[in-house]
Amino acid sequence: MTITSQEIKAPRWRDWIAALVLFFATALVVVWQNFRLGVLWDLSYILENSYRISLGDIPYRDFPLAHPPITFLIQAALIKLTGRVFFHHELYCAAVGGLATLLTWRILLNLLRSVVSSAWWVAFFLSAPLTVLGIYCIFPHPFYDPDCTFALLICILLLQQLDLKGFPPLRSFVTGAALVVPLFIKQNTGLAFLASAGLMLAIVIGREAWHHRAVAGYVWLLAGAAAGLTWVLLFIHLTSGLANYEHWTVQYAVSRRMPRLADLLSVYQEHAQVPWWVATYMAGALLLRVNPRGKRSLVFLSVSLMALPFAWTCIFQFAGEDSSDRAELLLAMWPFLLIVTFIFALFRVR
Repeated sequence: MTITSQEIKAPRWRDWIAALVLFFATALVVVWQNFRLGVLWDLSYILENSYRISLGDIPYRDFPLAHPPITFLIQAALIKLTGRVFFHHELYCAAVGGLATLLTWRILLNLLRSVVSSAWWVAFFLSAPLTVLGIYCIFPHPFYDPDCTFALLICILLLQQLDLKGFPPLRSFVTGAALVVPLFIKQNTGLAFLASAGLMLAIVIGREAWHHRAVAGYVWLLAGAAAGLTWVLLFIHLTSGLANYEHWTVQYAVSRRMPRLADLLSVYQEHAQVPWWVATYMAGALLLRVNPRGKRSLVFLSVSLMALPFAWTCIFQFAGEDSSDRAELLLAMWPFLLIVTFIFALFRVR
């Protein structure tokens, strides 16, 4: 990844101002949301179990818990250090929410530096909506889903920095160990992230080995992930017991809390647009790639094709009469985005 000389000379104060604006704007929204919203059922689930941990009870051994422990351990530490004061948990959510927006901005900036001439401004404006739609802006109480997203952002930024540094052994090992953290915050999200990271690493190692290039940094990354996973499992075995942990977070969670695959896919069955969206978007992308220089009409056509799925969804949000249909169509955008992102990631690896 190359950084332009203009960005190298960019004043540091601009970065600090952007960071402070994104952080405090998000944090203030989270605090404001706490003043107007209280979801006591979900909040009590987190704080009750965290309070039991703060008293010395061991989860999975002394009481059942269907989720991994990190979110509960963090809240238990807050209770232990600051007492049973709810405002401290609000401050935690505000701080983590602000940091997540900040991390997203830095990740986008790293991605766009070699693609867009005004990468700084594009990254800033793409991150700005997170000040009101960030990980803790909607549901402002401590919860494992936002915490897991925060951990994922940290891992992605660490991987980006690792790529910029050339995969030094120690940094690669530590980053690999960090990749297992989301798995012990939220099972499904963390497992999907760890599996996808492992798959991409395997693809990259195969590509580099095929071209007879060094793969030591990637091997150190995998070694760090294996070591981190082994250490956490050993710690769980010595405290709660692996059998107890596996029973509650895998067997119980799958049998009692995981919906059927048919139910998960039912939201997309009424909206068969996803294959057409993918075809339209890829047609526009291919047309843009093979377009000869100076053909503005083809550029306009390709951009229109790529924008069509998003434009259709936005128009339907205002024109649709049924609110549930509008929500389902918006949800149908997610598999489309995942498919398109995966295809472009494969092209970039090649």
